[in-house]
Formats: sequence, C-alpha cells, structure tokens
Amino acid sequence: LEMRDAAVLAETAARQERESAVLERDQAVQQLLEAVRERDVTSQHVRTAQGALNAALSERETLASERENAVQERHRAVTERDAVHKVLAAAVEDRQRALRARDEAAEANVKALMEKDKTLLSMEKMAERLAMSKRVR
Repeated sequence: LEMRDAAVLAETAARQERESAVLERDQAVQQLLEAVRERDVTSQHVRTAQGALNAALSERETLASERENAVQERHRAVTERDAVHKVLAAAVEDRQRALRARDEAAEANVKALMEKDKTLLSMEKMAERLAMSKRVR
C-alpha cells in the first residue's frame, strides 16, 4: 500500500511537473506570440515610415524640378527683357538720328529761305537802282 501511495505520489508529482512544464511552455508560447505581434506592429510602423519617406523624397524631387523650371523661366525672361532693351535702345538711337536729320533739314531750309530773302532783297535793290538810273537818264 505504501508503494502504491508512493507511486501515486510520484505519478502526481510527475503530473504536476508536466503540468508546470506545459504551463511554462504555454507562457513561453504566449511571450513568443506577443513578441511576434510587436514585431509585426513595428514592421508596419517601419513600412509606414518608409512610405512617408518615399513620399517626402518624391515631393522634394518635384519641388526641386519646379524650382529648376522657375529658374529657367526667369533666365528666359531676363534674356527676353535684355533683347527688348537692345531693340528699344536701337529704336531710340534711330529716332534720335531721325530727329537730328529733321533738325538739319529744317536748318538747311531756314538757310535756303534766308538766302532767298537775301536774293530777293538784292534783286529789289537792283530794281530800285535800275529805276533810279532810268529816272536819272
């Protein structure tokens, strides 16, 4: 009877030990599952962060491209402005030359009119002298 009690006690102790080992194993499995869940959450966070980083890099490239386009447009506008300034400067010079030519022509006309007036005056004087000489005769 004692042996049987000892065997039952040994079997009970072995069963408790097995149950304890199973409990420890179940706890280890639970810890492992929790670690896997945490890893999955962390992996998801990493993927989200990578997506955000890729979007930010794409936006940065877009902004850099837009900035480059704006710089090129500005250079083009400056080039066009400089060309317009050259055309305007040439037009101003042409206008000034035309004004000088007009002024010179007007001056030449005035001189010609003055010469004409002198000629008319001298012709009038000659006519008066002729008339006088006719009277004297």
